[in-house]
Amino acid sequence: MELNFKNTSKTLINVLLLVLIFGQRFVVTFGSFQFPIILFVVFVALFAFLLFNKITINRHALFMYLAYNTVILFSLATGKWMKSGSIYSLLYFSLLYLPFIFWVNHQCTREYVFGTFQKYMFAASIIGITQFIASSYLAINLNDYFEYIPSDYIQAGFKTYYEAKQGSGWIKSNGVFFLEPSFFSQFAALSLIIEYLFFKRLKNYLIYSVALIVSFSGTGILLLLVFAIINFHKLLRLKNILLFTSVLGLLYYFLPSYVNILLSRLDEFNSESASGFIRFVAPFVVLKEFLSGSSVLYGLGPGTVDRLNLPFEVAFSVIPKIYIEYGVIAGTIFMFFILTSVLVRQDFKKISIVVMFMYLFLAGNLLSPQIVLLFYILV
Repeated sequence: MELNFKNTSKTLINVLLLVLIFGQRFVVTFGSFQFPIILFVVFVALFAFLLFNKITINRHALFMYLAYNTVILFSLATGKWMKSGSIYSLLYFSLLYLPFIFWVNHQCTREYVFGTFQKYMFAASIIGITQFIASSYLAINLNDYFEYIPSDYIQAGFKTYYEAKQGSGWIKSNGVFFLEPSFFSQFAALSLIIEYLFFKRLKNYLIYSVALIVSFSGTGILLLLVFAIINFHKLLRLKNILLFTSVLGLLYYFLPSYVNILLSRLDEFNSESASGFIRFVAPFVVLKEFLSGSSVLYGLGPGTVDRLNLPFEVAFSVIPKIYIEYGVIAGTIFMFFILTSVLVRQDFKKISIVVMFMYLFLAGNLLSPQIVLLFYILV
């Protein structure tokens, strides 16, 4: 039975990561609400682990989960949201984070989990690089083939395929299967970090680096920067400094236009219409205003940030969204829940910090199963 479970465990890990990478754009639609298939797959996997009696309850996480949901139910029952919140968003929020209260003994080493992730990301990187070369240099129209699939089965609301800069002729690669080039960039950066920490294969370094480059996205670079900061004592070694400067030099020598496009994005934090401002500045500008308002304790209600009348576009990351929608009481308990249920329970702190940063700041990930469940599975 033990051997059978070990084989089953590996199969489940493979399926989870395969769907997480290559199936992240697929959904099941109920009315106007879309459920990414990874959510269903995770609950099927949890049920399988339950059958093998390999699930235990993380009591601290369960306490936090019940605590913030109690505050949310109190807000709902006492009319704190004045009927402005979405009950569907609330139920989805509760369902999405339910797996975090379970501690699963899947009997696969962390290295096996990371190695499986790397295996699939290597294939995804090759696909993304091929997509970029074909569309940008071979004049092969590789428009988004997912548009031929009925819209009820494809995640809406993401910009998957577009030029890096108008007139450049370079099409940002999203690796075909990723929601956006920024997602492809973050996954490639995460693969580079895992490769550095565990495997150190030169071929893989090269493939993940090129995949990161052809995504033309700064979020993956930010992820690498965070890792560099927490691992600076090792990265400051002479060979690493020489490697880094050599890569930058070669990149600028052979692709000066590419470097200039990336450098030009530094100005985005000052422009209200630019991606940098929309992702990293605007959410906290709105949060600052909210914290001085009358709804600070219990929030405006689930789903309300999408209906705010704001003078600029905003992509709400996790912290502003949780506090604005659910208030400082539930929001603070939720943040402790995330820390308690994930970071405290294992030894791979560097990976945890990197994935936590990815989850908290690099997109609107509070209700994004593709990132939330990546977080849960990897750390």
